[in-house]
Amino acid sequence: MKNKTKTILKIHLLEIALILLSLPACSNTQTTAAKRRVVKKKSKKNNQPKNKTTPSLPSSPPQTSPPTFSNSQLVQFKNNIPYLNEKLLQRHNLQILWTLPIRDKTSPSQNGQLHALYLQDDSLYAFATVSNQKFLIRITRLNGDPKWVYEFPKGINFSPTVYNYTKEYRKYVNKEAANEVFVISKDRLYCLDKKFGIALWSISLGGITPSAPPGVHRDYVYVCGFDDRIYAFSKKYKSERWRFRADKEIIATPVTAPPESRRDIVYVASTDGRVYALNALTGNFAWSQYYQTYKSILAPPVFHQSRLYVASTDYDVYCLNAANGLLEWRYSCEAPIETPPVAIGRTIYVIAKNKGLYSLFDKKITGSMPRSSQLNWKYPPTQHTVWLTNGKILYGEIVSVGMDNLEIILKNGKRLVLDRSYDVKKYSFGSQTPISEMPIQILAKGKKILYVLNQKKEICAINDKNGLLLWKIPAQNVDFFLTNPNYHKDKIRKKRKFASILYLGFKNGWIVALKEK
Repeated sequence: MKNKTKTILKIHLLEIALILLSLPACSNTQTTAAKRRVVKKKSKKNNQPKNKTTPSLPSSPPQTSPPTFSNSQLVQFKNNIPYLNEKLLQRHNLQILWTLPIRDKTSPSQNGQLHALYLQDDSLYAFATVSNQKFLIRITRLNGDPKWVYEFPKGINFSPTVYNYTKEYRKYVNKEAANEVFVISKDRLYCLDKKFGIALWSISLGGITPSAPPGVHRDYVYVCGFDDRIYAFSKKYKSERWRFRADKEIIATPVTAPPESRRDIVYVASTDGRVYALNALTGNFAWSQYYQTYKSILAPPVFHQSRLYVASTDYDVYCLNAANGLLEWRYSCEAPIETPPVAIGRTIYVIAKNKGLYSLFDKKITGSMPRSSQLNWKYPPTQHTVWLTNGKILYGEIVSVGMDNLEIILKNGKRLVLDRSYDVKKYSFGSQTPISEMPIQILAKGKKILYVLNQKKEICAINDKNGLLLWKIPAQNVDFFLTNPNYHKDKIRKKRKFASILYLGFKNGWIVALKEK
């Protein structure tokens, strides 16, 4: 019996040993198989690109090899900035903030060709050809760092338009709403993600021939055509929702009230001399009626501090209440105004064609006094030939221009007020400054200096207190100049860091930013 029990125990022990030996073998096979599955999954993930790619859209431009930008190249080529005398800049208290050459990675020694340069919000947008491919490039304004490129084989018609959603919109409506860049390329409207440069969607404009850059609202995009109409396209439905027709063609960008104003209004200026305020959602009139000027309006209105500043070719600049369209004040210049005013704080800068630059002070309403304007200075100063009824001819300088009269100070110190209802022959205007030295564009405002460009392509520094010319720098070889409206005393801190910067572009692919020391 003992031998039988021993043999039975031995058999059971052997079975247990075999079972124990078989367990790790099974677990190893399971773990290795699991590892293989994990490796296969990882390999699939690794094969996918890390960066987001452009989604497939109908007639969407193909994304090919983009240009490359290298910091080592910037350091290497910094001393070869074209046509800029760095010593001359330093002498006039300017320094080079950053430089950017646009090059292809396959041929880093050869620059691309810059076709256009735009300033929108916190970025520069350069449209350039690199290795026979046309790209739109977003560049950070502060350091010249390129963020993304997007290819447009057919080119772009106008400057891009940027729309930034507010924090309230992301909090209560859409948390994942991406800031947008809208571009018109031939007969298509593209919506790009501002951060990544990815095409979110694109639609065909049908038979519309665009006449101006698009205007953008929270829910709609507005495109003007040479058929005197403005078309509203819904962002949600990607289709036309309403249209409005003016009496003549619209060549100025539609302007929408900023999101913080909480007004769903789009302002449209037409060559019929009218300013239309339309409900941004329906296209109906937002004002009781349009505002009528005497001649064509070529420049887009400027929305600033709940006011709408309109420049007209009838020689006048108008300040309208943006809410109801009522006239706050009107200032008469000496020539047609074809470029938009630049509003910085309570100062409005206006350029009259071939006549000079006006610095106007917008007086706020105090008590029972109405809102009005006052001339700070004019560059260059105008000599006025005054024809009096007794046949005498007197010379003087302008003091102020009101809606009903013209006030002039004569060389002998006397002040003369002329009724605006007088015949034009009774007084005329003239200037001793050549037309070639007349300002044509405002570049930037520094701490005490206003930088402007004249017709000779010279960068002029004007004392912002009295309008006197301080110095000029030749810039005939610069191809693109941008207007930077930001000011260092701006209440919004984000805008202060962009102040006092001059942006210059060259057709050979260089982009240069200058800043006051």
